[in-house]
Amino acid sequence: MQSNKQIQKILSANHKPFQIGLAVVGCLIGFFLILVSVQSILNFKFLFNDSKQGIGSQYLVINKKVNLFSTLNISKTTFSKDEIEQISTHPSIQKFSAFVGNKFEAEAYLEMNEGPRQARLRTELFLESVDDEFIDIELNKWKWDSSTNEIPVILPTDFINLYNFTYAPSRGLPQISKNTVKLFGFSITIRGNNTQNTFKGNIIGFSDRISSMLVPKRFMDYANNKYGLAALNADNSTYRIITAVKPNELSNFQAFLMENNYETNQELLKNGKFVGLMYLFISVIFIIGLIITVNAFTGFILYFHLLIYRSRNEIDSLLRLGYMHSKLVLNYLFRIVLIILPLVVIALGGLIYSQKFLSNLLFKYNFEIPANIHLLSVLAMLAVTAILIIVFFIQIRTEIFKIALPRKERD
Repeated sequence: MQSNKQIQKILSANHKPFQIGLAVVGCLIGFFLILVSVQSILNFKFLFNDSKQGIGSQYLVINKKVNLFSTLNISKTTFSKDEIEQISTHPSIQKFSAFVGNKFEAEAYLEMNEGPRQARLRTELFLESVDDEFIDIELNKWKWDSSTNEIPVILPTDFINLYNFTYAPSRGLPQISKNTVKLFGFSITIRGNNTQNTFKGNIIGFSDRISSMLVPKRFMDYANNKYGLAALNADNSTYRIITAVKPNELSNFQAFLMENNYETNQELLKNGKFVGLMYLFISVIFIIGLIITVNAFTGFILYFHLLIYRSRNEIDSLLRLGYMHSKLVLNYLFRIVLIILPLVVIALGGLIYSQKFLSNLLFKYNFEIPANIHLLSVLAMLAVTAILIIVFFIQIRTEIFKIALPRKERD
């Protein structure tokens, strides 16, 4: 034990506090940047993958363009099987679903007031359905089976907005909230194949993603089979497809649309590019952080390389006295570990505080990220620390052997 202290004292003779201070600060910055970069990527991945956050995959409805030939029934605006296969396998598309429309007659009846002054509003309906994974409201009420006479319905948000801010003011009618609309009871009459049935429509929510009146796909399949006209049921054509596009692939997706003469809501496509810019921004920050980190660690390694060079006479003397190379290497390595481990703890503590602060800050803007750091951030930190210690071990061992070899040649 006393021998180790003596060795440390001898090897520390050329120690420069100011230089080691700069190296320590640089290393601490490097550790913190690594943690922040990894945690930032995980935070953004959480935001993009969580559908509730609203900045994940860009949901776009695509269809073929209608032209004069379509009007004259010379060309069709339906998607063929090959085209659907091409869409489903395109690298920019994460998932897709074809819209299924009603192939039967449907009417909605809304009864207002009671008694002799009762009013009954009637309108024809066009209904559609898509896979449940594209529905942007809670799915706990989005269920239907043949034993119930009630159909859950989702209306487009634009529907209530048009009524409140266009139709109602022009007719002197009162505006109504979404919660009030949900209280309205209306009937849906379905007829086809010489059969008719009336269901109760239950509005369970409003969709910002799809501008159609939606019913569960299970009900749509049931109703089309039972009430759908034979000629229409025989035609399984697809007119519209909803897609979930990767945020960083929107440019490729737009090129794909132009190449195949498809169209979508261009305004949504423009807004979705913001997410792609965020991906690019995070990538640039990560690269910059990586460059700074490498430079900081390089400076830390160079400092100890210089320290060994300045102590070459002391190291040579210790080797002449019979000290083993491995003992000197481990001594230097021990000193490095004593410096690095506290820096790792400080960097982790800084990240924990930063993550909680960022979580609270984003919550005020209706975004949610975990308040605790991710396990992968800690594992990345441990991996970098292990790599750094291994690099130090190799460098120190090499430098000490360089000092030992000339001495052997002289002997």
